[in-house]
Amino acid sequence: MCEKAFRKYRLNFNTQLKSEEMEKVVEHFGFKKVDDLIASVGYGKITPLQIIRKIVPKPEKEEDESILNKIIGRVRKKKLKAGVMVKGVDDILIKFGRCCQPVPGDPITGYITRGFGVTVHRTSCVNALKMSPERQIDVEWNVDLTDAYPVKIRIRSYDRVGLLADIAAIISKNEANIISANTETRENKMVDSFFTITVEDTNQLNKILLSIKKIKHIQEVKRMDN
Repeated sequence: MCEKAFRKYRLNFNTQLKSEEMEKVVEHFGFKKVDDLIASVGYGKITPLQIIRKIVPKPEKEEDESILNKIIGRVRKKKLKAGVMVKGVDDILIKFGRCCQPVPGDPITGYITRGFGVTVHRTSCVNALKMSPERQIDVEWNVDLTDAYPVKIRIRSYDRVGLLADIAAIISKNEANIISANTETRENKMVDSFFTITVEDTNQLNKILLSIKKIKHIQEVKRMDN
């Protein structure tokens, strides 16, 4: 911008600013008079934008801006049927930790993930315990919503004909869905069966585990953490 054009800006500044404010700007750039500052603009040493930035300060951020918004940059998404509420936020993106697969009824905690919203873990999750406390945020289950959540279980038993059919029948009888299943047969005729099922809450899960324990030749049934 040429010196002549900037003089027009000067007229606008002088009508809107107190003289002491303009003097502070001149002093900031190391000049004694406004005309010296204008001359520097005319020579291209200082741009009008630099001056405007000193006259019109950047708006301050709200003091109560939470660490949640600072770290994740307000990652938003339409409300999910996640059944989890984040304290103070209604529409934040929610993910569940694959390492611990929390379901309603589990004590849970949330961790802010840069760019990916909040990841929900069980409070006993080993991975969650290793995370920075500064990224932790309060979360809770929304009891008004119901959904199906994946859970991994391991069943250890003696091998026999019809074993998997009996296990599948129990899971189905308790209104849970089987997502995946596989088995590992050991040399001692013991079988480890791994199932991923979906349940609504820990009550349904515990009921399924107790029912499976009653099946013939079942030695152990447990929920897996990962």
